[in-house]
Amino acid sequence: MQVVHAFGTPNVSPGKDPPLSIFLAIPPVSAKRLEELRHHLEGRGFDGIVYVPQSQYGCVRPGTSQLAEFVTWTQRCLSQAGVIVWSMNKDDAWLSFILGAFLTSGKIWVTCKMELYTPVMRLILRSAMAHEVPIHETLLEAIDAALCKIRVIE
Repeated sequence: MQVVHAFGTPNVSPGKDPPLSIFLAIPPVSAKRLEELRHHLEGRGFDGIVYVPQSQYGCVRPGTSQLAEFVTWTQRCLSQAGVIVWSMNKDDAWLSFILGAFLTSGKIWVTCKMELYTPVMRLILRSAMAHEVPIHETLLEAIDAALCKIRVIE
């Protein structure tokens, strides 16, 4: 399995089909939590590419000077990903607008802690439900459902 952090590029062999990929649209988490998610994916038999929109050290996302480049990286990786698991967070409202373009793609799964609802998040969830986007209580449930979609697990 290959984890591609913010601004990174996956190492894909030329002439081969691209491996399965998942974009984890998650709020910034610690390096320890990233490692736990990696072990969860490996434990489910996933050996493709995992896009994570933060540094490998779990640091906060890039500052305003790099924001345009970061948004471009995010859009490219979202387009390349086979599935997208989006853990909604009140601090990631800007990501909502990018991900909104993928609501009808059939490749997005959402997880949202109900106590974090904000008016913007409520609107996004309504839109997701209207487009029959699967919504899960926990990140691990959403990951497992997404892996079923790309037939990594049954």
